[in-house]
This record gives sequence, structure tokens and C-alpha cells, in this order.
Amino acid sequence: MVCLSRSTMRIMRSRKNFSRAARHVTFPRAKFRYPDGVFEPWRFCTSFLATAKKNGATIRNFTQVNDLVFQGRAVAGAQVFDHRTGKTEIIGADLVVNATGAWAGMLAAMAKVDVPVAPTAGVMVAIGKRFNNMVVNRMHLPHDGDIVVPIRNTSIIGTTSWRVTKPDAIEIPQDQIDKMMQAGQLLMPILKAGVQRGVMAVARPLIASANVDARDFSRTFEAFNHRKQSGVAGLITISGGKTTTARGMAEKVSDVVCAELGVSAECKTKTTPLISYRDFYV
Repeated sequence: MVCLSRSTMRIMRSRKNFSRAARHVTFPRAKFRYPDGVFEPWRFCTSFLATAKKNGATIRNFTQVNDLVFQGRAVAGAQVFDHRTGKTEIIGADLVVNATGAWAGMLAAMAKVDVPVAPTAGVMVAIGKRFNNMVVNRMHLPHDGDIVVPIRNTSIIGTTSWRVTKPDAIEIPQDQIDKMMQAGQLLMPILKAGVQRGVMAVARPLIASANVDARDFSRTFEAFNHRKQSGVAGLITISGGKTTTARGMAEKVSDVVCAELGVSAECKTKTTPLISYRDFYV
């Protein structure tokens, strides 16, 4: 990744690897290069599914949770609708894990419990040419349009941030798109030579904080044991975080699940490599 900054060295004073002399030097502009990587989203996510499938999981694509099933006040499964077959069925469970991302609050509401998840949308604009081989990032506090990511033969400009109420139907305002184009071209003027190929928006499942703007929500994650917090047994929610913390989130929720079920087992995600996305289709 390459990080660019228009500010002075005060931004870098927190970096311990700078010498004392360097910390007092003022720059009108500076840049840094450090190791980073880019993943192909579809293949990466499908690798997760392929690895889960290899380890005994059943993947139910196109299956929607319509409601939760209860025994008393405890969650005991889910009522689902299969969009391929048109059938509704009940899937029983010793424990239900709510890992539905931006929809976590909606599913939790089926059990009449609350989780502080704020679906927060962000617009990304794809330019139909790859102008950079490394991520280019403006080095400052999180803001709109501060990154350009190379994906295959495109350059992706990201991103904005605003709260939404319906993660399934995100309308993309034109001013958000214009903002991305302007910010991206300021970061990399060569983007002016590109043609806009597509625009996308997705809701992030951020943990909300009172009186805090959506842009300033933390990317932390949390596992909620609803038996302990709300008296509703049989339901665990994991939410927040981002892709770079996904493995840590999996370990955290696995530990919570094992403790709740009385199972003694070590989480192995730290040492288990993901298999190829192609194996999902085998």
C-alpha cells in the first residue's frame, strides 16, 4: 500500500519507527510504502464456503430466514424459505448463530432482543482500467474517497459512509458518486483518463455508538450472548468488524458457542488455510 499525506509530520509522530530527529521535520507532502494486499471478493468469500463445506457444513444458498423457532423463550431453530424450491421448512438447532452482517439487527428482532448494529452504506466507483498495481491510500483520519484499489482490470475508488434503514434496497445518490470521482481524481489525477464502468454500494454492519456520526463508528466487533444479556437462550450474535478481522471474529464467536454448549475445543482457524474457491462447486 502507498499512503499519501498533505499534512505535516505531526500525523506520523505516533509511529515509533521514526527517529527523534525525523519527528520534528515538517513536510508539505509525504508518502510511505509498506506491504499490503488485495483479494478478489467473490473468490475469497467462496473460499470460506468451500472450506466450511469440506469440514462438514451444509451451505444453503437462496434460503431466507423468515422467523425463529422457540421452545419456551429459548431459540430452537429457524423457519426458512427456499427460493429455488418454493418450500418453507423448519431447521432445528441446539444454538443459532446470527452472523447476518447488516441484517443482524433484523434477525435479532425476531427474538425480541436488540443489538447495536447500524447498517452503514458506502459507495464505490469502478473505473474500467487498472491504473495502479498497489493500493493507494490517503493517510489521514477516515474520510470519503481516500482509497483506490486495483481489482483485476479496474480501479475501485472508495468510499463514502451514511446510515441506511434497509440494507436490501440502497439507493445511490448521484452526489455520492460525484464525490467519489472528485476525491479519486484528486488522489490519482490519472483516473481522469478512465471511463466509469460501474457503481456499487453495500451496507457495513458497524457497531453503533450514541451521538457518533456514521463515518466515525468503530470497526470493532462484538459477540453477544443473548442468554446472558437478555435472557433469551439459544441465540448468539456476532457483528461489526471487517474483512481483515473476519478470522478473529470467527474465533471469538466459536469460543462463545463452545462455552455455551459446554464443549472444550480449540479454534483452528489461525492455522487452517482456506482451500480454493473452485472446490465449492465440486
